[in-house]
Amino acid sequence: MSISRNNFNDERFFKERSTKRQINFLKFLIDNKDKAFTTRELAKEMYGDESDNSIAKAYFVLKRLSDKGMIEKKMPYWAIKEKEE
Repeated sequence: MSISRNNFNDERFFKERSTKRQINFLKFLIDNKDKAFTTRELAKEMYGDESDNSIAKAYFVLKRLSDKGMIEKKMPYWAIKEKEE
């Protein structure tokens, strides 16, 4: 699937795409806050399969959320970050 050169150059295009995926992951993790998931499990939930491509895409989104402090990782699991009190 190709995109226009204007979209390619438009920074908002990539921010919006990335944000939408991140929101989907966050919603799933919040809805399942009593559990932690592997990257493979999250890839299957979000993309419908466990292919290497889906796992890589899921890892990229999870890493960004982790860098933002929204989720946490304890090998090999990811979970929504608990509130600090």
